[in-house]
Amino acid sequence: MFDLSFVFANLSKSVAGTTERSVTAKHVAEAISVVRRYRWVGLYEVTQSNIGMIACTGSTPPAFPRFLRSKGLCGSAVAARAIVNVG
Repeated sequence: MFDLSFVFANLSKSVAGTTERSVTAKHVAEAISVVRRYRWVGLYEVTQSNIGMIACTGSTPPAFPRFLRSKGLCGSAVAARAIVNVG
């Protein structure tokens, strides 16, 4: 089990002084990945019509980093206002 206070302290240090949203989001995604032991984490921005990738873990982004709000698993999660966890 991870010590969450340690993770959050390191996360705070890694984003201190960073004003670029994508850099901060990348650190947050990586922290979530470590704490929850997820293989992949993506953080998205939801607008009225689109869902767009802000940051993700891993070395390459998904094939479709921006798509219509009504499409895919993320669209389903937004419509249901619920988490979609794919095993």
